[in-house]
Amino acid sequence: MKKKLEQLRELSIEELSAKEQELRKEIIAISDAEASKARPIRKQIARIKTIIREKRSGGA
Repeated sequence: MKKKLEQLRELSIEELSAKEQELRKEIIAISDAEASKARPIRKQIARIKTIIREKRSGGA
């Protein structure tokens, strides 16, 4: 987990935004039968949004 977070922090805001859009498309593609797969994706989107917010405010 920590390694993935560090990798995300190294990306630019544009790359993070593209990754977020990609993950949002994945969530839309998940059927109701696979709903349990959506939770980790939503968490990753939240992490990405947090990192973007940090970068924009100059925190990271």
